[in-house]
Amino acid sequence: MAIVGPRPYKLDDIKSKLLRPALTSHFQFQVNIPPSLSKWYSDKRTAFSQSPDATFDQELINLSCCDATLPGSTLYTHDVTDYTGVTEKIPYRRVYDDRADFTFYVDSNYEVIKFFEFWMQYIVDEQYVDIDNLGLESKRYSYRINYPDGNGSQYRTNISLTKFERDYGGLQGQPNSINRSKNLSYVFIDAYPMSIMSMPVSYEASQVLKCTVSFAYTRYIVSSSKIDQIVAPNPTQQTPKFGPAFGTDQEFFNGLNRR
Repeated sequence: MAIVGPRPYKLDDIKSKLLRPALTSHFQFQVNIPPSLSKWYSDKRTAFSQSPDATFDQELINLSCCDATLPGSTLYTHDVTDYTGVTEKIPYRRVYDDRADFTFYVDSNYEVIKFFEFWMQYIVDEQYVDIDNLGLESKRYSYRINYPDGNGSQYRTNISLTKFERDYGGLQGQPNSINRSKNLSYVFIDAYPMSIMSMPVSYEASQVLKCTVSFAYTRYIVSSSKIDQIVAPNPTQQTPKFGPAFGTDQEFFNGLNRR
């Protein structure tokens, strides 16, 4: 086997390969609300003291995600010693992380907290008793866990986390726009909220209230896609400015153009 010696690099090669790293502040969270959860919520609106037209604001929930973690996995291996003095590790199973944590900004109507609380209530199918008009406070309170994929009671869904960069899609007229239009999407299969972490409040200096939710999931898949070109909403703006969860598709720019 030939030994590879050091190789000199031109400054332009180093710039093109190393001086454009991925940043942590550009991503988008997407949750697909299970239809059966929406139906259950609609049936329980009176118990929740909600208005008749109250529904989950899916866009608000997606945009409120301010902190997330790209998932990981591990290969379980078995030691094989068929050769004297040599131990080989042979993989036999791929094991995924047992949870994924997502943190959300809480709005003044507390919709994010209510959404995940109601989702967990739906998973355990908490029973509302009207005999004594106490609802969940009743001594007759009980619950019976729903099947994860039961007929009309599915509580698992797919959620996705898309990582992109500030210049996602490029802009019309910019050089190398095709090379600047890539993203990486993680899709969590059969996900559901497993826990809601405690949220401390205090009379000290005010901060934005955040809600961290741990999701259980079966596995994840990774896909990479790109688009050829996105037309800039403002011709004088050479670089799109994105927040933590904005500007990741053509629909976003179309919305800006309509304003």
